[in-house]
Amino acid sequence: MNLIRYLHNIRPSWPQIGLGMLAGALLSFAYPPMEQIWAGFAGLVILARLTWSLSPGRVWMCGLASGIVLRLATLYWLMAPMTDYGQVPFSLALLPLTLFSFVLGCFHGVWAALVSYLRQKGLSPILTAPVIWVASEWIQSWILTGFPWLPLGQAWLPVPALLQSAEIWGVFGLSGLVALYSMLAARASLWPGKRPGKKEAAAALAALLLVAGAYLWGDMRIGQVRSLSQAAPKLTVSSVQGDVFIPDMWDEKKKLPIVMDHVRLSVEESKKVTERPWLLVWSESAAPFFMVSEPQKTQPMLDFARQHKAAVLAGTMGSVYLDQSKKKIGITNRSFLVDDKGRAASFYDKVHLVPFGEYVPYNYIFFWVRAVAAVSQDFSPGKEGSVIDYGPAKLGPLICYESIFPELAREQHKRGALLMVNQTNDAWFGRTAASRQHMSHLVLRSIENRTACVRSANSGISGFIHPDGSISSPTGLFVKAVVTEKLPLMKIDTVYTAYGHLVGPVSLALVLGLILIGWLKGRKKAV
Repeated sequence: MNLIRYLHNIRPSWPQIGLGMLAGALLSFAYPPMEQIWAGFAGLVILARLTWSLSPGRVWMCGLASGIVLRLATLYWLMAPMTDYGQVPFSLALLPLTLFSFVLGCFHGVWAALVSYLRQKGLSPILTAPVIWVASEWIQSWILTGFPWLPLGQAWLPVPALLQSAEIWGVFGLSGLVALYSMLAARASLWPGKRPGKKEAAAALAALLLVAGAYLWGDMRIGQVRSLSQAAPKLTVSSVQGDVFIPDMWDEKKKLPIVMDHVRLSVEESKKVTERPWLLVWSESAAPFFMVSEPQKTQPMLDFARQHKAAVLAGTMGSVYLDQSKKKIGITNRSFLVDDKGRAASFYDKVHLVPFGEYVPYNYIFFWVRAVAAVSQDFSPGKEGSVIDYGPAKLGPLICYESIFPELAREQHKRGALLMVNQTNDAWFGRTAASRQHMSHLVLRSIENRTACVRSANSGISGFIHPDGSISSPTGLFVKAVVTEKLPLMKIDTVYTAYGHLVGPVSLALVLGLILIGWLKGRKKAV
């Protein structure tokens, strides 16, 4: 009864919950495919204002509501594989999406509650909100295997100049900066009377100066990076988009034709490309079999590479020994390099596997999911930071959604990777926003490490991302296509590359320190 009474007392009003939901809806418009930055900023300011005015309990529920709405609006495409390929009814597919959105929404709720709690203890939200947001996103990147999809910093994608500071503190630090802007704007709008006072005017001026400063610095930095890109050595790279129908990848009779179709597209492109060295990138699952172990399917790729003096990096399957006795064999999601002499040269095995898709985490709890999701055998992960040594440059492959994890690209760059390669198969999600959202993460990876990137997606969007974060030669969805560009091979060790891994842990330590300070202040008042 006491718990019920407590929950009743902290329950916000319906208009307040409605404002939280509105904040989440507006924030969703800031991300692809809408990319309406004004809407995202308005949503953040609404949420920030609620933390200034409501108690921790009430604002937690408003923050939770905003987070749930945001995730439902941006992750709706997660239902597509279940309904289109798993024959799951829409109503049933909505259940796991809603549960997942609730879990992610809790981070919004906790952020709002902590900001409100520390405000009550005399600590300004302008100081606490950015740090708490950074810590929250960092935790999301690893807890329960991690899912840092669409961090707040990516809401500024329509304004490239505002993204450039990611080379200093990564996307999580950029998210903290965005939270700071919104908190200053919220403070500026909190008028105690009919007119804004000195504090409100100061907050508004600070927000404007910060945004203007960040924009001017970012614009200058874009010019500098583009100059360095022009002077850097170049590598001719092609992205091959095969547009393979998902069920065909499981049909043994169609696996060789899939390879031959990619070879045909590559041969056609070879008539236009005269530069050597030349690297072609085929998407994840472009070679849906065990390369080398299945020579009949592998040989056409080897022949093409040798005849056209071109290297091919193809998404395929691999196998590894799981113990020293070599009796246990695991399967891997592999990126395999065939060199320009037609030899199987090197490979990279996917490190961060998709939970419930490529393996079942916490099997002692989710053992029942294995049957439902038809995961007969877990994939085995590769070694973090692994790179492929391709003559002209070391390559940093990121298979599928590995591109959303900043630390993977950072570690590869530290080990000498001068070109990022993202191979993915977003056909699972149909004509939804998934592919555009997925590709947007690479913009931040390129800026963080000032590294060019080639993306090959089975059904699109394929293309290139440059060290300044600009996207070029994007393909359409569900079309066969090949795009080619000369990409710069830049060796720049950014502040983020050197120290970026510290941003999250330091922010979490600061949050814990702030909570301790707030608790001690509360005890002093009680005494």
